[in-house]
Amino acid sequence: MRYAVADDTTGLVHSIVEATTLESLLLNVPEGSTPHPASDAVEPETWRWDGSALVAIAPTIEALRSACWEAVKARRQAAEDGGCASPLGAVDTDQESRLKVSGAVQMAMIAQAANQPFTVDWTMHDDSVVKHDAAAMIAMGLAVGRHIAACHAVALAKRAAIDAAVNAADIAAVEVDHGWPA
Repeated sequence: MRYAVADDTTGLVHSIVEATTLESLLLNVPEGSTPHPASDAVEPETWRWDGSALVAIAPTIEALRSACWEAVKARRQAAEDGGCASPLGAVDTDQESRLKVSGAVQMAMIAQAANQPFTVDWTMHDDSVVKHDAAAMIAMGLAVGRHIAACHAVALAKRAAIDAAVNAADIAAVEVDHGWPA
């Protein structure tokens, strides 16, 4: 059976205990706390014992802001890593790919500065292989850089909306999954 362990003074649920016997339950309940039968929905620090029942605690505006910002950051990372268009086709933009693009752009720029030829066969997002000269490689690097900058700009706008929120409805109105560059 599942039990929510609540502090006897504050009533705040501080842990969940699974126990099949009274003895195993009592071994896992610290002094100054009382166990109460709990459903799977009950989680520590989001519920309290009011003397007769477990009651959900409404999250604070700061907790809602924090949770929304964490969701935005995760969505920003997914957008950053999701690929982008470049002059010669869609390219990968995950962290490893960005490092490879950066290195290839540097090589292209060095070759250009030395008046030397540069070509590289680049595996694109769709797994096709496309030959890039120095100008095309630099253009790809610019496309990737603009994509990352656009993702950052969207996240900053969402962060401003989260910070300006005065209630739960304002935070719920932040469209975490919309507006990201493709």
